[in-house]
Amino acid sequence: MAKVVFTKLCSQFDSCCFLKNFTEKYEKHGLEYVRDELFRELSKDTSLGRLDRRRVLIVLDDVSNTKQLDELKSEAPPLGPSSKVIITSRDKHVLNGRVDKIHEAKALSYNNSLELFNLKAFHKDGYESEYEELIKRALAYAKGIPLALTVLGSLLQSRPVDQWESALRKLERLAIEGIQVVLKLSYDGLDDEVREIFLDIACFFKGRSREYVEAMLDIFGFHASIGLGIVDKALISLHHGVVWMHDLIQSMAFEIVRKECKNPGGRSRLWNSNEIIDVLKDNRGSGAIQGISLCLSQIKDFELSAYVFREVANLRLLKLYSPNDKGSCTVKLPSGLQSFPNS
Repeated sequence: MAKVVFTKLCSQFDSCCFLKNFTEKYEKHGLEYVRDELFRELSKDTSLGRLDRRRVLIVLDDVSNTKQLDELKSEAPPLGPSSKVIITSRDKHVLNGRVDKIHEAKALSYNNSLELFNLKAFHKDGYESEYEELIKRALAYAKGIPLALTVLGSLLQSRPVDQWESALRKLERLAIEGIQVVLKLSYDGLDDEVREIFLDIACFFKGRSREYVEAMLDIFGFHASIGLGIVDKALISLHHGVVWMHDLIQSMAFEIVRKECKNPGGRSRLWNSNEIIDVLKDNRGSGAIQGISLCLSQIKDFELSAYVFREVANLRLLKLYSPNDKGSCTVKLPSGLQSFPNS
């Protein structure tokens, strides 16, 4: 909805910026990165003079806490008269006391839900009469949530009636309200290799270029071109050559990995810095671990045992990084790379 509003209004302003995925960029790269991207967009047309003389439209998409807003506000210069700032958030507390008006996102009406679902399931507005009751059941489950309608429609696309019946019966048997069940059903429909590709993208490669992701997947021995076909299932998307997924779908992927084992050392993929450090320092890794992505910006120097990676015999990806060269953490590997598995 924010994108639609932005598109409709932007021609009425001197400068505009839609800053999408605000929280993710803030947490990965920091305040300065977000601030610079914002003002780089707003300052493209230097002939319009200073920002405090321009009528500006800004959308901050997906803000998760008040600290992010307060820090950005402290860095921001004044904007011109009649400027507008739109903030989207899943936490109403972030907006309370900071905005003039709060608009709560409503579920789609039945007719709009039907239109969106049909476009995904049939690629047209109409449908055959044998699907009518099944469509009503699908819409009742999705409850007007656009992402649920999109994923469920894509899952059922081009399938015969008996497969619709089976999928919907499974959803209704679980009797759990919420979009995660719909998303998990779509994941369950993937074959084993594509599931692995999906989890790799969620845990390690979201936001990277398609060329990079395909190259990495090929190195791992996956069929990348086939695996990226999950675009058709609405689990991932491609925007300007970048591989992306909705944050709710990524959260579902994280939960799948967490449920593999209560102990992080027994999971296939690790991305939480605290969990990774605990696993490596205490030598609690196992052959289950396939990939580790460790952000160094929030941790101090640490030394790894010469034998820690001998336990992680199936490791195929180790990423140690500090966004925007922030932080000065040093990772000490006494045995160098000798203890790493060949993969």
